[in-house]
Amino acid sequence: MKKIKSRFLRQIVKSYSIMLIVITFIFSIILCWLIGIKIHNSTIEYQNEITQKTSNQVDDFLNGMNDVASRIASDTNIVVLFSNLNNDHNMSNYFKDDIVKDIDIGSELKTINGETNPVWRISVYDKYGDYISSGAITENNDEIEKKLNKLNVNDIMMNLKYSNKIIISPEKDRWSDYFKSKYISILRPVMNKYGNDVYAVVEVQEDISKLESVVDSGINNMEICIYDNNNNLIINQGKIPININNLKTSYKSYNSGWKVEIITNYQNNYIYEIIGIFAMSYILVIVSILGISYLIANRITRPLQDLSSKVKKVSSINLSVKTEDDDIDEIKDLGDAFSEVLIKMGDAVKEEKKAYFLALQSQMNPHFIFNVLSVISGSAMEIGSDKIIGMCQQLSDILRYVASYESSIVTFKDEIEHTINYLKLMEARYEDCFKYEINVNKKINDILIPKLILQPLVENCFKDAFHDIEPPWEINIDIGIRDECWYIKVSDNGIGFSEGQIESIDEKIKRFSTSLEYNYKELKIGGLGLVSTIIRLKLAFYKDIKYCIERIENRITIITISGRIMEGEIR
Repeated sequence: MKKIKSRFLRQIVKSYSIMLIVITFIFSIILCWLIGIKIHNSTIEYQNEITQKTSNQVDDFLNGMNDVASRIASDTNIVVLFSNLNNDHNMSNYFKDDIVKDIDIGSELKTINGETNPVWRISVYDKYGDYISSGAITENNDEIEKKLNKLNVNDIMMNLKYSNKIIISPEKDRWSDYFKSKYISILRPVMNKYGNDVYAVVEVQEDISKLESVVDSGINNMEICIYDNNNNLIINQGKIPININNLKTSYKSYNSGWKVEIITNYQNNYIYEIIGIFAMSYILVIVSILGISYLIANRITRPLQDLSSKVKKVSSINLSVKTEDDDIDEIKDLGDAFSEVLIKMGDAVKEEKKAYFLALQSQMNPHFIFNVLSVISGSAMEIGSDKIIGMCQQLSDILRYVASYESSIVTFKDEIEHTINYLKLMEARYEDCFKYEINVNKKINDILIPKLILQPLVENCFKDAFHDIEPPWEINIDIGIRDECWYIKVSDNGIGFSEGQIESIDEKIKRFSTSLEYNYKELKIGGLGLVSTIIRLKLAFYKDIKYCIERIENRITIITISGRIMEGEIR
């Protein structure tokens, strides 16, 4: 892989690649596990199907034997013959003495047995020594007689009377020592369907090797075990070694009671094939992830590196960052935003320099004014004018209050004292033409408000209300508490506001309140009237400021402002 020069790029490739590799590995492990479970379940399902199919083959084999035995047991000639022999009580073999009957019944047995898929042997016998067979015949009648006497046929007939069918597990030939294989036998009773007496026993025998050939699946790594209804193992094909990975399924027939059990070695090639495919896929995915991570990181960091180099070239002379049109949209937006911030910073630097200059100038102006007032006050003392001395002191207090930068938040008490100083100056100037009255609830003294909230309302009376109107002029101020709210009520006998002026004031207050950051420049420094007062109160800490402008007799104007008292303000 190409050497990555950017430390940031290396970090991105390393972090995201590791994260994607871990996620892919976990996902692959989960996928492999799910596939393994799916294969395991499919194997179990498939083996269950084979087990049930094998059990059905066993049932079909036994049902075939039982079908032959049933047809013989219900044959009319055989039923009538053995019914008569049962009444004879002669202990000699009837078919040994009567050759014609032996040939006749033997031929009938052979016909029922058929030629396409005949059973190995059919035997019919009773408890009185009568015996006839078809199929694998032995000519040793003495041996048959001994075997018959040894069988206790009477007990067999009694069992068949109630069970109607007996399945005998594979054993040596019951009638001859000549045949060395093992044989399955099915016994059915020969009886009259209208009665309940058993006249003889029909025994159908089949070589166990024939059943083994029927159930042989031909599948490697598979062991087939067949158990009889007493759970005795009668067939065991394809035996495999015992292993913890062996998979065992079983199915028991409700018809015969025999159980088929199949065992397979589950440790097969499927798992190794899955692991191999998983390993190859994982390697390809990892290589793809690393390549894609590198390409993505390079695509992202290239414009970032360009942006970084351009930022390093920023200076007080060059306050802009130019981005290319083919950059990623987000990077281009970032560069444009950064360039805009730099431009605003440049404007802020200019404003800051201007502010420093104005601050230095404002520090000089108050000192000059205070010195002049001191000179005027001294001259007044020389000529004995107490009125001029008082006016100088009031003006000095007003200037000191306005020029103080220590805090923009004051108490009602401070604001009221400043307003009284202003009213006294106006009273001294206009003498008998002006008078005022102020009523204050002392509980309001410690409540905090922005500076210059009350005095500008009073100043507006002289600037607007008393303009072009003959004295005497009057101003009444009422400050107090009502319904957990403080209020300021200022009334004058000036010319008042017109409806258009009131609507204009309402519109300005609404506009400034909703988007102050875009309209604050319209609030002039000298415009400390009603609009400015309301907005500054909202900006300070009172969100629910209310105001009201009333006109009485077209001559008296009442302005009321109120705000909710915050917790802890009244002591």
